[in-house]
Amino acid sequence: SRRFKTYTRKRRCRSWHLLSNRMKILVAEPISPAGVEKLAATPGWNVVQADPKTYQEHLADCEALIVRSAVKVNRELIRNAPKLRVVG
Repeated sequence: SRRFKTYTRKRRCRSWHLLSNRMKILVAEPISPAGVEKLAATPGWNVVQADPKTYQEHLADCEALIVRSAVKVNRELIRNAPKLRVVG
C-alpha cells in the first residue's frame, strides 16, 4: 500500500513536468491538416503553424522546425533559433 502511494506521487510529478515544459514545434510551411493533427495530439508538444513569410517571429523559442522546400535552412536561420534541436 505504501509503495503504491509513492509511485502515484512520482507519476503525478512526471505529468506535471511534461505539462510545464512543452516542446514548441514550428511548422514553417503548409502541410496536410492530418499531419498537423497528429503532431498536436502528441503529449508535451505545442505545435505552431506559420507560413514561409512569417515563421521567423517564432524561431527564438522553437525547439523543432518542420520545413518543406520554400524555407531554406541556413546559418542565419540557425543563429536566430538558439533552442532549436531538430529540423525535419
